[in-house]
Amino acid sequence: MKLFNLLSLVSCCLFISPIFSIAQQLGSTFTFIRLNSYIGYVIDVPENNMCNCINYAGSNFKYGALVQMPDSNIVFRMKMEGRDNFINVPLSEMEVAGLSRKAADAQLIVSDEKVEQALIKEMAGDTTGVRLIDYFELKYKTPLIQRDSVSVPVIDYSNSYSFINIGVGFSFGKGDHDFYMAGAELGYVLNQRQVFTVRLLGHKEPKAIFGNTLPGERIFEAGLLYGRKFNAGLVSFTLNAGVLYASGIFKGKLISRTGGIGFGSASSQYESVPWNSLGIPVKAEMLLGNRHKSIVSIAKFANINVRHSYEGILFCFRPSGEYRKS
Repeated sequence: MKLFNLLSLVSCCLFISPIFSIAQQLGSTFTFIRLNSYIGYVIDVPENNMCNCINYAGSNFKYGALVQMPDSNIVFRMKMEGRDNFINVPLSEMEVAGLSRKAADAQLIVSDEKVEQALIKEMAGDTTGVRLIDYFELKYKTPLIQRDSVSVPVIDYSNSYSFINIGVGFSFGKGDHDFYMAGAELGYVLNQRQVFTVRLLGHKEPKAIFGNTLPGERIFEAGLLYGRKFNAGLVSFTLNAGVLYASGIFKGKLISRTGGIGFGSASSQYESVPWNSLGIPVKAEMLLGNRHKSIVSIAKFANINVRHSYEGILFCFRPSGEYRKS
């Protein structure tokens, strides 16, 4: 009888042990959630620059991932410069959905799969199990922690700021209309994605080498533009369009021409033809630098109108990357 009880106890232990082991493993499993095929499981700095997914971590952000913890709550688990431990930022269901939408802006694979696997292993730490799922497979087993009820130990970091560009360049229109130009742009970047710009440019005809022609052709323009910004680390791009008012003076018919004996002494007088028009400005711009430092940019632009359409190239310098946080 005692032998039978002993055998029963041993059998019971042998049966329960694997079940207990499995339960223990499931109970300490980190579930990493893949946001999409471009971002993958881990968001690093280049990917964050593309999608602006983590705008509250500041410039010390290194990498992070959307993780379902063993208690089924969802956190963004991230590593910061200067900190040995990982930070878990609890997310509400709405914030998780918002992160997924932002990640959809990333349209380029910039991470190495082996590096990503190593980072996942590092973030999992001493947990006994790692599970990988896609975002659409995520199931919320318990109510998620709301952000306003938790003190989050990260920096509140705004991605909206104003800027001033100072630029020079050249432009040209249909026929013999070539200009030097200079001007300035006052703008505002909203959440690192939307760009609002007020632009003032003056265009002036270069002085003739072999004589003098009057009147000197010129254009003044003032425009309002709206654009979208696409971030890729230290290089970013904007596409802009809007409405613009332009006015100027062009040459009409030749009135008189006088010759001179010396070099450059010839003179030509033309009719002065003033004009003005509303137009549609478009601009594609490439910027080098970041919002905290000086930025240089090159922009290809055009003003489309019914009187005198023209296009050109503008080289800009932003004396300091940011003038005001919002």
